[in-house]
Amino acid sequence: MLMLAVAAPPSSGPAEDLAECRRLAALLARQPRRADARLALAEAYHRMGRNALAVEAYRLAEGYGARLGPRHRLHWGRAYAAIGRDFGQVGRRRLPGACAGEIRDDVAVLRPAGKEGTEDVFAVAPEASAVYQLLKAGELREARRELADLWLRRRYWDAAIAGYQRLLEDRPATTLPAKSRDAERAALHERLAQSLLGAGRTDEAIAHIRTAAKLDAKTYRPVRLRMLVEAADGASLRGDLAGTIRALDEAIELSPKDAGLHYRLGCAYYEARQPAAAATEWQMTLQLDPAHPKRVQMLEFLAEPSP
Repeated sequence: MLMLAVAAPPSSGPAEDLAECRRLAALLARQPRRADARLALAEAYHRMGRNALAVEAYRLAEGYGARLGPRHRLHWGRAYAAIGRDFGQVGRRRLPGACAGEIRDDVAVLRPAGKEGTEDVFAVAPEASAVYQLLKAGELREARRELADLWLRRRYWDAAIAGYQRLLEDRPATTLPAKSRDAERAALHERLAQSLLGAGRTDEAIAHIRTAAKLDAKTYRPVRLRMLVEAADGASLRGDLAGTIRALDEAIELSPKDAGLHYRLGCAYYEARQPAAAATEWQMTLQLDPAHPKRVQMLEFLAEPSP
């Protein structure tokens, strides 16, 4: 029997995709083993946002022998992510010499999961997962961006950091206008800053969110302020008073009339045994917010004679 190639329509919208799905479904009812039709149907489902159907259609297309390229893998990975299957059913497997973030046999290697003496045991994700399909997409930039976002979403900080750093090392696309290139790089710096902050690398995180704000001040100046406060929180929990003070100092540069920030900075100076600096910040707090909830305690401290 003559097998005709099945191609996606040259330009598609919702109505065209729906018509294409009906045509392909009718074709597959007659020829259920048509791998090319299965793959075209998966792509149409993906364009329509019918993610559960797309996932199954890609699986059947591959099972019937369709050759999936990097962009198909990207779309399949996106569909899995959209239905909440970033990692699927995570298991453990002994994989000597494996590295996190690679495909080994039929699984995606996530992170070491063995105890002492079993360092070659890893947490792994199956083929039926976003991470597996995105890793199979290889060097496709869009897939690497989706993968970095997945690592960040799942708090795999080191993998996310490595992913965003690689993306920032790429040569900027010359086809994009300069403003668009700056916006994309600003977004990558912001995501990298989030990842570094999650990993406890506060100073590096602050440097990258500062760069993001330089590239796109309108979008990332408020984000920079929020992230500086988060950085101060993290440093404080770790007992890093110097890091807390640096983050709050920079936050106050962005929002000098925020009484809460001045109060917190005063507390950090007090814990760091710098009473004069604490007094300065608490005086500013009371100027900005005379009815501050800690007003009495601050006034008592300020009334004490200087040592």
